[in-house]
Formats: sequence, structure tokens, C-alpha cells
Amino acid sequence: MESVLVSAATGALKAVTVKLATLLGDEFKNMKDVRKEIKPLSDELNYMHAFLEKMSEEENPDKQDKIWMTDVREMSYDIEDSLNDFMICIDDDKSAKKKSLMKKCTKLLDKMKAHKRISKAIQDFKTQIKEVGDKNHRYRTGVTTTKDSHEMIDIRAQAIFKDASELVAIDEQKNELINLLIEDGSLSQHQVKVVAIVGLGGLGKTTLANQVYESVKHKFDCKAFVTVSRTPHMMEVLRTILRDISKLEYTGDMQHLIRKISDFLQDKRYLIVVDDLWDSESWEAIQNAFIKNSCASRIITTTRKIEVAQSCCTLRRGHIYKLRPLNPENSRKLFLKRIFGSEEGCPSDLSKVCDDILKKCDGLPLAIIAIAGLLAGKAPTVDEWNKVQCSFGHALERHSDVNRMIQILSLSYFDLPPHLRSCLLYLSIFPEDYEIRKDRLILRWIAEGFVHEEHGSTQYEIGDRCFNELINRSLIQPVDSGSFDVTWCRVHDIILEFILSKAVEENFVTLFGLPNIRVDPHRKIRRLSLQDRNEKTDGLQAHHLVHLGGLFALRYLSLRDTGIDELPEETGELQYLQTLDIRRNSIKELPSSVGRLSRLVTLLCDSYVRLPDGFGKNMQALQQLVGEIGPPYESTSSPYFAQELRHLRNLRILEIWFDDEVSEDLVVSSLCTLGTGCLNSLVIGFHKKHMKLVMEPWSPTLHGLKILQICQIVVPRVPRWTGSLDNLQVFTLCVEQLGMADFGLLGSLNALSSLYLSVEIKVADRWSSSQGTQRVKISGTHGFPSLRRFGVGSNSCAFGLLFEGGAMPKLQELSLSFNSDLTGSLTNGEFDFGIQHLPCLALVERDYLTKYHDPDDPAWEALEKAASSHPNHPKLHHN
Repeated sequence: MESVLVSAATGALKAVTVKLATLLGDEFKNMKDVRKEIKPLSDELNYMHAFLEKMSEEENPDKQDKIWMTDVREMSYDIEDSLNDFMICIDDDKSAKKKSLMKKCTKLLDKMKAHKRISKAIQDFKTQIKEVGDKNHRYRTGVTTTKDSHEMIDIRAQAIFKDASELVAIDEQKNELINLLIEDGSLSQHQVKVVAIVGLGGLGKTTLANQVYESVKHKFDCKAFVTVSRTPHMMEVLRTILRDISKLEYTGDMQHLIRKISDFLQDKRYLIVVDDLWDSESWEAIQNAFIKNSCASRIITTTRKIEVAQSCCTLRRGHIYKLRPLNPENSRKLFLKRIFGSEEGCPSDLSKVCDDILKKCDGLPLAIIAIAGLLAGKAPTVDEWNKVQCSFGHALERHSDVNRMIQILSLSYFDLPPHLRSCLLYLSIFPEDYEIRKDRLILRWIAEGFVHEEHGSTQYEIGDRCFNELINRSLIQPVDSGSFDVTWCRVHDIILEFILSKAVEENFVTLFGLPNIRVDPHRKIRRLSLQDRNEKTDGLQAHHLVHLGGLFALRYLSLRDTGIDELPEETGELQYLQTLDIRRNSIKELPSSVGRLSRLVTLLCDSYVRLPDGFGKNMQALQQLVGEIGPPYESTSSPYFAQELRHLRNLRILEIWFDDEVSEDLVVSSLCTLGTGCLNSLVIGFHKKHMKLVMEPWSPTLHGLKILQICQIVVPRVPRWTGSLDNLQVFTLCVEQLGMADFGLLGSLNALSSLYLSVEIKVADRWSSSQGTQRVKISGTHGFPSLRRFGVGSNSCAFGLLFEGGAMPKLQELSLSFNSDLTGSLTNGEFDFGIQHLPCLALVERDYLTKYHDPDDPAWEALEKAASSHPNHPKLHHN
């Protein structure tokens, strides 16, 4: 059966028509009367689905039309529930051949009853549809022409908010704040000083505070950046402060926690940023932890409310800094860089309409980013831009700044295709300031039926595109991970407020625990989100799962980090389950019934979990199998595991650990078999005993691999067989040493975009007193045509890499790790690595053996000098 297809715009209408089509084809071949009823019912629902989808494009539909849309959506969910009840009987009957005669007879009777129920239900459906349709014809006022929607993946998506940061926190305001904190370039004022940044939501308070924090934090002994939010969990806020300043954890009561922070700061020069304060009470609770010492300590706060800013400065020497909207020049820079990638990229014919749009954005960075994200997906023509400009409407100019921004966000929201709108609204279930892991979010989208396979792409791949598109449209923010690879995101407060209002209005989600959100007791709950952060709940235990098998329609089950030590046999009853996540628990073995989960697509578990015998032949739908890489606490792998693995011909993603008992021949044979199928991502951990397995050729070649990460084992050099992986994009390996031959091999991989090489001993071809030193020199002749991220070295290695003219022409991120003393001996004290020859370089990271880097380190000084002379002035960062 086709995947569940659900959207915020049309409810479960599409899912209902798909299920009806399934019944029409399989279940009622001998029931002509029922088949006769299903066909016109399905046609009517298809018509309603198409019509509702068109109406959903309207930003301000007529009130009666909105009522009709709500009625249709609610009706669709009710019909789907009835069909689910019936279809579970069908699935049980299909598996009855494996059951006892008594169970077969019982299921046959159940099926006969179900057939009668569905016949009556179909008549009820028709009556419901007729009633809803009659209302529509009586009261609907019509549908206006809908807007075209565009879908585009922007390779600059991950850098959007980085670009915004550079422009929102313009030098003038950043320097003003730094001068308030550090007068005349020194910390001459020894008492604690507070600077409270106040301004409208979306002006960039957090961004500005963060840039100032990053610029001056090296002048302080300890520092912390903490977000409070509207509904703060004060204990967690204080724990975060303690953890940031001291690296200590604490689980006691609040008074002792405050005292512990205060005692630690007693003789320290500290810098604390308290972001997103909503009330004076929160500040009063936090400020008691900040000791009033004479070490020139500084505190920065951000808030939307002037009275909160005033309370921050009342008892301490402080200054209120009112954040201003962007001036026209910087507004234009932000707008154009977001769309064209350049501050000077606007065609002359678009200049006027550009100015008109920016006038209505009124210097609000969030609004500028949102509308630029909308235009980035449209053709850069006067007509297209005028459509957007005119759609603001004259009423927009009569609204306050907040409503003006909401109107702009509304425009971006209604420009989304229906499936993306559903994906965005789903984010309303997460609390404010919550950091959301991308893979978890995509799997939940899949379970909800928002994304589905198309054009040869998996559901996860489609979900990944949706994630990137929402970032591209600036509707979600990437959480800065120090890399262009975005694995976490969050929702800006203003956007969250907007989608919350939409989600509640459309009964998309029911929220408990949020202030000012009223729950309508007469509306059915379709999705439930409990957001009371202070609610105390008992830990989940195995006996809580006793009736798990009754949740027959469950598609996503995550028991991650719950402490569960076993799954019940009833797990096998979850015939619709698509994702099972049991990572970071005490589960060591899956019950044999898991092998009956014929629709399971994603299985996420720990490396020491034993899968049931026969899983390879039974779980043919499996596309992602993840056993988190890491040495198992004890060997629990089935001796036939590697052999079973080869049967998973639909497997696309495999992350697995092989212990020292596994047969090397079976491992290679199974992996190469999977490589001839769908496998495109392999993350694999080996025992040191398997050195020969890694180094010798793998045949047939895994030509389809795009990601290969070999973990937990150090090999002498880069294996030669990896040079035949023509489609490889990401490669991770740990080697003893690197030389020119290794770089020649890897440089020939034309698709390679990310390369991470941990080097235990040296990056050099020779290094001894008798043979001298030969540094590894990389030039434009060595390939690497697509490489954008490169991490190399280790804290114990001697680093002799030197980039020459034309090397790695597209490299943007470079991470270097090495022992300064050993490297100095190898290079005769020279720390010039030639980074000035990397034309696209934007970020250089240096990993240190200790927590704190030495600012007088000659290697760091050399990197600073090289970065300052580089045309791009790449950002320097130390870990």
C-alpha cells in the first residue's frame, strides 16, 4: 500500500482515497455492491482534495470557506480512522496461515463482521460527504486564482543565517556595544557592569549579542551564553551557566546551585550573556548567582521589554542599549546578498521594486530574510517581484511593526507547497528555543505522511530536501555546528508564534502547558504536544509497554534514552511501524517478533544489540540500519549476522560495528553484495584484528557509495581500493601516516566534497635524521575538484602539509590538528601551511590537545597572519 499521505491543508483526504483504492483492488472482488459504492465515493473525495488544495493557497479565505475547509479536514481524519480499523483485520487475515486453527477461525469471523461494518461505514461516509458538500454549495463564496509555488534547493542554504549575522550586527552597533563593555580598549572599570540590549523580536538582538560575545570572550577567565525564553526552566538555565563556566554538573536544589555558581565566580573575571529575558522575575532569580566582584566582569542581557531591561540595570552599574532597525543601506545589502549572493547583484530593472519591498520591511532583519527567501525561489523579473510587492496589500502599512512582520511571514507561509506547509506547522509541537535534530525531525515527518517516495528518491531523501528548503526560505534556522553540514535546527521565536497560531487555528495540533493557548474541549485531538517543562514524570519502564501491540496504526516509535532494557513480544504486532529507535538504552536483544515488521524502513539501535535470526530475509523493507558505532560492552552479535545482512537488498544506509568474532570473508562478501544494490552510505567500525580486511581489495567495487566512514581502526595508509569509488562524496578514515601517494589517490575522486583524515604519526613522506624531511605539497595538479571540507591530523601528529597555488580550488572549510612541538621539528620551526593559496577558504579551525589554546602559540600566530593576508579573510576558530 502507498505511504500515508497527509497535509495540513487537506487533512487525510489523499490517504483515504489511497486506502479506498486498495480496497477496491484487493478486498471486494466478490462484493459487487460494495465495489459499486466505493468508486463514486473515491471520485468525490479526489475532487474535494483538489479543490481544498486550491483553497488552501488563499491567504485570507472567506470565513464560511474556512469553516468548510475545517469540516472537510476533520471528516477526512474520521474516515481514515474507520478505514484503519477495517484494514488491520485484512492484514491479520493475511498472516493467519501461520496461526492455529482456532485463531484462523476467529480472524475469519472478525473479517466477516468487518465486511459488514465497512459496507455500512461507506454509506455513512457518503452521507457525511453529501452534508459537507451541501454546506459548501450553499455558503462557499468562491476561490480566487492561486499563486504559483516554486521549490528550489539552494547550495547557500546553510550559510543564510551566517550571512545575516554578518550584516545584522553591523560594525557600528557591534563596536558601540564593545565600547560600552570595554572602555578605551581596556577593562579599567573593575566593578561588574551590565549592558541590556532591548528591541523588537526579529531585530537581531541575539545575533548582535553573540557577535560581541565571540569578539571579547578571550579577555575573560570564564564565560557563558544562556537562553532563558518565555517559559524558562530556571534550574536548567542555572545548570547551563555552571556547566559553561566551570565544566561541572550539579543536581542539587536551586539555592545551593546559585551558591555554587557564586562561589566559583568569586575571584574570576567573567562574561555572561543572558539571552531572551521575558520578565523581571527571571532576571531576579538569575542575577543572584552573579557575584559583585572587582575583577572587571561583564554581563549582557537581551529582551523585548524595556521594563525588563531597566530591571537588569537597577541594582548594578548598567546601560540600556536600544537596538535599531537596519538602515536602508544595510537592509539592501542583506536583501541582495540573500538572493544573489552579492551585495551588488541587483539588476538595474529591479532596483525600484527592490526599494519598494525594503521600505515595507522597514529595516526588520527577520522580515527582510523571510521575504528574500521567498523571492530566491522565483525568477528575477520585474513582474514576479511586483507580484510579491503588491501582495503585501495597502492594509499592511496601517499595522504595527509586529503585525507587519507577521503579514510578511504569512506571505512566505502561503507560498509554500502544501507538503512543506505541513512540515513547517509540525515544528509547532517543539518548545520554544528547542534544538531539533534533523534526522529525528525527518523520520517524524515520514511517520506523519508529509513526505513520500517519488522519482526514485526515498522518503528520507525527500524529507532532507524539505529540511533544506525550509532553511533556504529562512523559516527555520540552522544551529551553528562550525560546519556547513546542518544536523540541528531551531525555530525563531517570531516564526514559532506565527506557526503556533496557524496550527491551533487549523486544529493541526493541540498544545497543553503554554500560556495564552486555550484548548477547545469540543475539538478532537489529532496531534498532542505537552510543553510543561516543569512537569515531573516517572521514568519509562518495561511494564509500561505491556499493551504496546494494541497501537496497531503506530508508524514511529522512539524509546531513545529511556532506560528500557527489553522490548515485549507484542512489538511484532505493530504492522504499520516504519521507524524504531531504541538507541542509548539497556536493550541487548530484539525479540524474534520484530522480524514480522514487514514495513519497517528504519531501525536505530546500539552497537551491542543482537538482531533476531532470519531478520535479513523477513525485513525486506529495511532501508536504514544503524547500530551506533562504538565498541560493544560484550559480544552479542549473531554468528550469522554478516550472512543475514546480504539479504537486505533495499538497504541504503548502514552503520554497524563488527566485533572480532565475525568472519572477514563474510563481511566483505555481504557488503559488496549490498553495494551492487541500493547501498549508498556505509559507516562501519572494525576491531583492530580486521586490519587485513580494510587494506585488501573489496570486490566487486561498491560503486554506488556516496558516504564511507571507517571507524575504530587505524590503518597504515589509505587503502588503494578506495580510489575506485567514483561516486564517493564523504570519506572518513584514521591512518598512521599520509604521503603524496595518498593525496594523489584521493585527489582523483572527482565527486569527493568532504574528507576527514585522522593521522596518528605524521603528514610527511620522510622524517628521520638520516633521510631528512619531505613535506607533502598539494597543488592544482593533484585534483580534489569538488572538495569543500577537509579535516586532517591529530593532536599527536607531526604536520608537514603545504598547499601551493591552485590547490583544492573549492575548499571552504579547513580543520587542522597537530602537535606544535613535533611539527616545528619537522618543518624547522616554520608554520606556514600555505592556506593563502586556497582561493575559496572561509573557515580555518585548529584543534588543541588541551581545552584552552595558547594565544602565543607560534602556529596560531602564523595562521592569523596567513588569514589576514588572504583575500577572503577566513574566520579562525579553535576547538
